[in-house]
Amino acid sequence: MKDYQRTFENMLDDNREKLIIDLREPQEYEREHVEGAINVFWEKFDEFRSRLSRNKPIYMICHKGDTSDGFAKQLTEAGYEAYSIVEGHRGYLRWKLARI
Repeated sequence: MKDYQRTFENMLDDNREKLIIDLREPQEYEREHVEGAINVFWEKFDEFRSRLSRNKPIYMICHKGDTSDGFAKQLTEAGYEAYSIVEGHRGYLRWKLARI
């Protein structure tokens, strides 16, 4: 796992105040999303980026983790504490189904 990658469980274990960004399309976000996540469609992320704070960790989630990896890497290189959720929304759903 790379420095900017975390599992969904790692995110849950992080008890600090954090920002969770769901990078999927709005329709997908509306259907199912991580509690507390905000939706910023990946194509509009660059417009949103200026509003990010360096005062709390940023966790990013997409479908499989590929898109969020790219953004988390960029943010980490720019001095943010940013993470991509490994396996993206699929990893979250696996975690959720394991608790049923």
